[in-house]
Amino acid sequence: MMLAHTIGSMLDRQKGFGPGFDFLRIALAISVVAAHAPYVAGGSGDGEQAWIAWFPHYAILVMFFALSGFLIAASGLRLSLREFLTNRGMRIIPALAVEIVLSALILGPIFTALPLSDYFTNFGTYKYFTNIIGLVNYVLPGVFSGNPAPEVNSSLWTVPFEYGCYALMTVFILFGLLRKPPLIVLGALVLVGIGLALVLTGHGAQTSQLPAGVAGTLHDRIFSTAPFLGRGAKLPVAFMLGIAIYLYRDRIPYNGWLLAACCALCAGAVLLGPADWIEPAGAQSADRPGAGLYHRLSRRFEAAAAAADFARRLFLRHLSLRLSGAAGGAGMAAARARDRSVRDCAAADHAVRRVLLALD
Repeated sequence: MMLAHTIGSMLDRQKGFGPGFDFLRIALAISVVAAHAPYVAGGSGDGEQAWIAWFPHYAILVMFFALSGFLIAASGLRLSLREFLTNRGMRIIPALAVEIVLSALILGPIFTALPLSDYFTNFGTYKYFTNIIGLVNYVLPGVFSGNPAPEVNSSLWTVPFEYGCYALMTVFILFGLLRKPPLIVLGALVLVGIGLALVLTGHGAQTSQLPAGVAGTLHDRIFSTAPFLGRGAKLPVAFMLGIAIYLYRDRIPYNGWLLAACCALCAGAVLLGPADWIEPAGAQSADRPGAGLYHRLSRRFEAAAAAADFARRLFLRHLSLRLSGAAGGAGMAAARARDRSVRDCAAADHAVRRVLLALD
């Protein structure tokens, strides 16, 4: 059955140019600048984990990559692999190269604390150019070294993920997977599953307390951009799901109620707190909504366990009382069984009451 209004029908009506995409790009770009401002000014990313504020930090790049996947899927279906790679290369490399060259050859000499002769003979100056090919380096010699955040451009960490997503699309085009959307969704689920498995088996990455890319152990540097564990692990998944949305565009309704449901889901995520809300209480700060939720859920489980134990004891003691009476020892044996039943039930009832009082 064909839906009356779908994402696909709206795209067809607009001749392939969805309404609002340009506005969305601009809004997301401004949001990235705003999200980085506290870190650039103060050198700390602690605000990213504050209540409500954590969600925009988490979602902005996810939306960027999902939007990129949605829009690029159309190119992947329409163009040959050679044309696709040429278009993508011309889209990202010239602008990135201009930014890197201007930073290293104009911004750097102006703001470096080193003599110009030392700056231009320092290997770090030329190492900065490797950002163009996705080998990320955040600092230039002596530049912003006295600032709270010494990176020249801390957003460069996403460049390898952008290249990686283009590599994924290359694989999809080569193997015709854009004609098989269920496999795209399955691939995203596999990435999520691998990440969850690594975390649940104790291999989760620990966030470095040092400025990204400036210092840290080899472990920090690897896991800061790990495909399954690092902060960018969500980006390929978002990209693939954006592709899947485009491929299913004729089945997804263009509906205000669906939008409202998505907004409600996001609001629920905001209220739950950061994604680490399910960690043990000792690993969280007590003022996070997620920490409070964890404690409340834990107390509910304790209460349920105590209540179940109370019911079990009550049933067993009642059964022992009946059996002792039926066996003919209705005198002293029955009395002893009754006494034990009363004592144990009272103890179990006390345990339940203690846990329930802790919930208030």
